[in-house]
Amino acid sequence: MAEGMLRAVETHESRRQDEFQKALTYLQDCYTRELDIARAHDRTRELEQQLALKWEQREALLVRDKDSDLLVARRLHEEVLSWVQKDTKRVVEVRRREDHLRHDGLLSSFREELRAHQEEILLVREAARDEVTSKGVAYDLLQSQYNRDLASARDEVQSKASELESVQEDLRAALGGLSFRESAYVVCGNCSILEKEKQDLREALRERERSLKEEVQRRQGMERVWEEEHRRLLESEETTGELQESILTEQNRYEQTLLSEQGRRQDLEQLVQEQFMTLTQKLTQCGEDPLPWTRDQVERERHANEEVLRQVEEARTCLETEKLQLRDQEATLFRERSVQDLSLSQAYAELERPATSGTTSCGTPTKDAPEDEQCPVRDIWDPDYVPDEVPV
Repeated sequence: MAEGMLRAVETHESRRQDEFQKALTYLQDCYTRELDIARAHDRTRELEQQLALKWEQREALLVRDKDSDLLVARRLHEEVLSWVQKDTKRVVEVRRREDHLRHDGLLSSFREELRAHQEEILLVREAARDEVTSKGVAYDLLQSQYNRDLASARDEVQSKASELESVQEDLRAALGGLSFRESAYVVCGNCSILEKEKQDLREALRERERSLKEEVQRRQGMERVWEEEHRRLLESEETTGELQESILTEQNRYEQTLLSEQGRRQDLEQLVQEQFMTLTQKLTQCGEDPLPWTRDQVERERHANEEVLRQVEEARTCLETEKLQLRDQEATLFRERSVQDLSLSQAYAELERPATSGTTSCGTPTKDAPEDEQCPVRDIWDPDYVPDEVPV
């Protein structure tokens, strides 16, 4: 046990020595890093001092050179200012005359374009109104024709249905009168001619029912197509009304824009005149010559005039853009109307097209129908035979 205690003490002592060595090594590293940081700070401080000294020397040189440059620039500026003061009155007068001439020309051209645009709008409205009236008359005629065709088709379907009912009644009567033919059926039950007649009768009845169903489906499809075309025509009329309202709105907006531009031009002229009078009075009170202006004032006046011209050009560009958009909308409306007219003509042609079926009546076979599908013999010798969709 004493040996175990000694080993434990030695182990603890060795561990403590290791930790002490690690701590000592860490402290030495920290001390070395602090020394490096201090040396770096010293070098940085020395560099800053050197840079500050160099900058002071460079600044002195720059200030000396700048003073000479400023003197030269001042002399040049005085020369340019004297030249501007000599030519200011002539430039201002020429600019004012040019602006008046340009404004008058632009306003006159703007009025002419607005007048032409109003005339185009009136022509488009008249054409659209005439077209809507003609389309309404044509639509009423087509609607009446459609109602007549629909009534005739319904009558035809009812006649076909009544004919089918009569055929079914004949079949029932034939089935009811088979009791007295049972002996003959026993004798001729396996007759090939009778089997062929029964098969032909079944095929003819199925063909008649199928043709009736196809006719009913075709009529229903044409009714749906007609309703769809009617709905599209109503939507086109609503779109025409909306376009007319938008055209009126754009016309009012153009008129308001023209009035606002005229008001702004008058206000701008009045403001420039007031500023000129105020500046002249101030210069007169100060005892200076009111004619020469500074270069900055001339530039500001020129920029103001250019801004007004730019606004007028923007207004003209906006007017041209709106005119192009209205023409595109008009062309789109005409294309939609032409497409609707074509669809209505196709629907009317479909309604006018006669129904084609394999057989028209029991006693009148068609040329395309084979001999087996023509009207068969009414006698049915099979008591167990019941046609499709015929209640017993």
